[in-house]
Amino acid sequence: MPTNVQLTRLTPADDAAARDAAHVLAAAFDPADHHVQRALLAELSLAQQREATRLQMLQAVWRGVRDKEVWVATSEGAIGAVMVVAPPAAARAQAERPASPYDGELAALTPPAAVGAFAALQAASWAAQAAAFDPPKEEGYHVSLLGTAPGSQRRGLAGALVRSVLARAREERRAVTITTYTEENAAYYVRLGFVERARNTFDVRGVPVTFWILSAVPGA
Repeated sequence: MPTNVQLTRLTPADDAAARDAAHVLAAAFDPADHHVQRALLAELSLAQQREATRLQMLQAVWRGVRDKEVWVATSEGAIGAVMVVAPPAAARAQAERPASPYDGELAALTPPAAVGAFAALQAASWAAQAAAFDPPKEEGYHVSLLGTAPGSQRRGLAGALVRSVLARAREERRAVTITTYTEENAAYYVRLGFVERARNTFDVRGVPVTFWILSAVPGA
C-alpha cells in the first residue's frame, strides 16, 4: 500500500465523509468523460447530467454504508478514492434496499427513458454476470463502484482499496468480482490479479456499450 494512505470503512454516522466520498465518485464518473452516463442521460444538458450523477452517487454511498460496505482511501487528509463493495450474501442483512434522502430529487430530474435504459442495462449486466461467474458473485465480494478523484489518480489509492478486498477474500477463500465499461480499466484489473470472464456489448439508447466481467478466484 502507498505510504501515508489510510483505508477506512464508512458508517452511517460519517455524514461529512459520505458526502465527500460521493463527490469523488461523481467526479470519477463525470458525464463529460464517461460515455455510459452520457448515453443514459442523453436528453439532459451536461450540467443536468452532472447533477443527476451527483445525486446518483450520494444515493449509492448513502445506501452502501447501510446495505453494503463503503471504503475510502485517504491521503494528505483528503479522500482520494472510494470503493463500494457487496460482501458475501451470508454476511449481509437481507432487508429490502433502504430509501435514501436523495431518491425524490433524483427521480424528478431523471427522464423516464433514462430510468428504463438504466434498468435494461442493469438487467443485462446481471444476466451476463450470472452466466460468467462461478461461483456466483453473491458467494464472494462484488465491487460495485470504484472511483478515484481526478487529482489523486496514479497514486495507488484505488489499487490499495482493491488489494484490501482481495486479501480479505483470499483469507476466506472467496472470489472477488467486478465489471467495468472501459478496456483501460479491464487491463488495470488484470494487472491486479483479475481474470476476464466475459465481454458483452449492449445497445444503450443507440450507443453500443461494452462491459468487461472479471473475477479473482483464490487458487485459480
